[in-house]
This record gives sequence, structure tokens and C-alpha cells, in this order.
Amino acid sequence: MTSRALQRCAAKISAAVDSPPGHVHQIGVHARATTVPWGSYVGAAVASITFLAFLPALGNGWVNWDDAGNFLANPHYRGPAWANLHWILTGSVKDAHWVPLTWLTLSLDYVLCGMRPAGYHLTSVILHSISAFLCYRLADRLLELGLGSSSRGSERRVGAAVDTLLWAPTRSA
Repeated sequence: MTSRALQRCAAKISAAVDSPPGHVHQIGVHARATTVPWGSYVGAAVASITFLAFLPALGNGWVNWDDAGNFLANPHYRGPAWANLHWILTGSVKDAHWVPLTWLTLSLDYVLCGMRPAGYHLTSVILHSISAFLCYRLADRLLELGLGSSSRGSERRVGAAVDTLLWAPTRSA
């Protein structure tokens, strides 16, 4: 091979190596590869497992931990009245925790379910499932970035799924 041919070959290899993941090079052709979104399927499975694992919580009542102070004796979060919204956004600082989004979702729980604990538990189970899906997607992406796109996708996805299921997030209020 001549020097020029080697330079052209090296340029093609360099272009292929520097391409973003998911692109396929074929003798001068730059085409996007079609891939099955397995990550979405595995993420949906993680969310489903999380939902099923926490589903028995719907049969539970109020717990004797902090529910009496947070829900039963607290009229400030019950419904979207202006006084309640003012308390949620400004006066809900309790033990140095300002969590207006939590109080807004609890206010919506009250509007939809009243003081029936199953509604509050259902919201928590749904939020857990959504969070598990998002945590899985984040873990999968971080593992892909850390291990490179050449890593075996199935092993990486299993690792991300196990990590997500072991460290499930919670809603605290």
C-alpha cells in the first residue's frame, strides 16, 4: 500500500472510532443503525416489579409514626384553598424541611381520596414505580458512559436493574 492509501484508511478508521454510538459505517456511507429499545423494556419491568412489591401497602391504614401529626391533625394541606397553598409554599417548613412538592401531592391526594389512606398509599406506589424506572434509566446510561458503548448491553442492563431495585427512592412526608 502506498502512503496515501494508508492515510485514507487511517482517516476512515478514525472517523468510525470518533462517531457517536449507534452509527454504522459502510465504505463511505454514514447510516444510522436501528436498535431495539431494550432499555425501555427492562425499565418497564423494573417499574412493574416495584409496583407489585409495594402494592400490598394499599391495604394498610395510617401508621403510628408521623401520620398523626402530618395528616390526621394537620388541616393545612387539605385541598387547594389559598390559605392551604400559602401554608404549603411558605409555612410548611417543619424541622428545617421545606418540601412544597410533597405537600402539593398530598393535597391532591386529599382532594381525590379524602382521608382514606389507600389513596395516599397508591400515590406513593405510583411515584415509587416512576422513580424506579427513572433510576434504572439513569444507572443504565451512567454504566454505558463508564463502560463504553462496546460493553455488553445485557450485562449492563442487569446491573442497572439490580442497582435500581436495591436502592429504591421514597417519598418522605
